[in-house]
Amino acid sequence: MKNYKLTLLSSFLTLTLSACGGSSSNDTGKIGGGTKPATQTISLNTYQYQCGKDTGISTDIVFHDANGKPVGTAKTNSSGTFNGEVPKGTMHLSVIGDVKDRDLEEFKQIYTELDISQRKNLGNFYFQNYSENCGCSVYNIDKSELTGDYANASIRYGSSTFLRDSVTICPDKTELYITATAPFINLGKAAIIEVPKDSNTIKLSNSDFVYDGLAIEPISWTNAEFISTRGYLKSQKRYVFGNAVSGQSADPMYIFPTLTDVNFLNQYITESTSVNSVDINFYIRAQNSVGSDGNYVLTQLPEISPNLFDDLLAASNSSGTNYDFSSTDERLARARWGFSFLVDDAAETRFDWDIEGGIRGEIPDLSFGEVFPEPEGQVDLEVLSIYLYGYEGQAVDNKSFSALLDEKWNNGLRGDSKFDNFVSIQVVANLDTAY
Repeated sequence: MKNYKLTLLSSFLTLTLSACGGSSSNDTGKIGGGTKPATQTISLNTYQYQCGKDTGISTDIVFHDANGKPVGTAKTNSSGTFNGEVPKGTMHLSVIGDVKDRDLEEFKQIYTELDISQRKNLGNFYFQNYSENCGCSVYNIDKSELTGDYANASIRYGSSTFLRDSVTICPDKTELYITATAPFINLGKAAIIEVPKDSNTIKLSNSDFVYDGLAIEPISWTNAEFISTRGYLKSQKRYVFGNAVSGQSADPMYIFPTLTDVNFLNQYITESTSVNSVDINFYIRAQNSVGSDGNYVLTQLPEISPNLFDDLLAASNSSGTNYDFSSTDERLARARWGFSFLVDDAAETRFDWDIEGGIRGEIPDLSFGEVFPEPEGQVDLEVLSIYLYGYEGQAVDNKSFSALLDEKWNNGLRGDSKFDNFVSIQVVANLDTAY
């Protein structure tokens, strides 16, 4: 595809990249290295996310050679599954499907995985299909019978949402996971409420909160903006029973290890700036698991350091689309580029593109043949994001981390403790504000 000019501005940084430009690389740690086996079999799944549920859908797959040219195509089946051999010469892979967002705008979503030569399981790819009518119902929340400490407690549901006077519940949810916390009186309780079938009112009472929480001692040595806890249910692949406090709070938080399979503590930092009419947002996260006894080792937050800007500046000065974020934080192993393009402002069409590879590499001149022809008209980049992530204590070289990703998808998202200590940095530039 043509080279699209991408511009990310900050007070001392101008990053100009080619979303689709570049060349292959050799085995020096860059994307494209490694020896291609004679035959390779991969699996992946594609899902349509609609009304809170994931449903398998058929999408297009494009296999690319080291230079980004298509060497074959395939489709996932009606259940969203592909499991088979890749064409000879395949180095990269793209999955392309249709999306409908909350504004009911329909467009193409492209996911590209760079250097799949070491991969066997590429995991799941999701395509939103927003619907205004999901059969969800609004339930009134009656708290009139909450008395004493419960009347003054913070009532939350799901992973950490405040439960107010009403809540929208979709047909696939049959239970509400609720917490009542008041750290100043050491109250930490949970309730599991069945969604009524013959009424649109959910009535809460003190007696509903029968599950005791375990207090986690306050954290005083983190620079997090805010901190949250949440539990994970493997059977439902859901986070529940979430608490949140400010980063400098002395209040304890609660976990509910008798009800959840594993519990996590997350730290967050968000920063925003606007330079030359470009809004730039930074999102920093660190996660660690919490034992059933409440003990844990806090994962250190990554930093928005000069190394990050040096790495971005080096990418901007590259002759191709070379990048290397390995000096930003030694725990980071993967880089995901996100692009949202507007095609021909008069027609108001667009496509979104996520490109993921190792922490260092090159983005080749990717093309898709007839599956996704080059857009006609002017193409402008509206949003550029760079998402860097890794797991503390795990190897970050491309071969080792590829094996780790395969294991992650084979075992499930929460199948092994080696995925507990997660760190990430995301930079998002809203470039459409500059036009």
